[in-house]
Amino acid sequence: MSLLLLCDLLRAFQQLAKGFEIPTPRGDSGKMAAVLFICSLFFLGALGSAPKPCTSPELLEGKKTVFDQSGEIEGGQFSYDAVQKRIFAFKVKYFSNGTTLQEMEFLLFQESVRYQFYPESRKCVKSALRTPFQHIAVPSNATLIIQTYVGGSSDPQEGVLANIWNVETGDGVPYILTFTAYGCLPLSINYYCKEKGWIVESIYSLTTGISDPSVFIPPASCTQLN
Repeated sequence: MSLLLLCDLLRAFQQLAKGFEIPTPRGDSGKMAAVLFICSLFFLGALGSAPKPCTSPELLEGKKTVFDQSGEIEGGQFSYDAVQKRIFAFKVKYFSNGTTLQEMEFLLFQESVRYQFYPESRKCVKSALRTPFQHIAVPSNATLIIQTYVGGSSDPQEGVLANIWNVETGDGVPYILTFTAYGCLPLSINYYCKEKGWIVESIYSLTTGISDPSVFIPPASCTQLN
């Protein structure tokens, strides 16, 4: 818990303590003793609620941008279904020469199939999906780096309380995750790739649930492929 938040709570407890009948000496020293007593109970409770690894909701939709050191930028939206183990993503890739490429990706893990559909050319590519489905989550071996606010902390509407985690990959490559402290929603993923250098994924505009389940159905030109 941040010091700014504790200070806000202290002020609130000062008002609350005025109505408490705690046997203390009269005068300002008695009021301060009451405040410290209440705050100590709250602080001890806060110590027992340290952030723990978590798993995101099973149905999510949102937007994502991806940057890497090669200068390639990718933006778009995605739908994530952990119940039926499928992911849909609409991507727009922006290359350094000024060109763009649109792609619709369908990852159907229960069928072990990946479809890549290119709307501009109507071309579809089918390939085997050999990687196992991975839930959007903070792994159990993650280590908390810090809990902080994304944005501001002076007012509840200025920012979001988030946890930043370090994940051990076994090969010494840094892997940093940022998730909301409440709801376990992903905010960013930073990692290093030998081919492209540092990669930064930013996730935003998240909503729980799937607004249109048909987004997971590939176009007919894809499903007709052998």
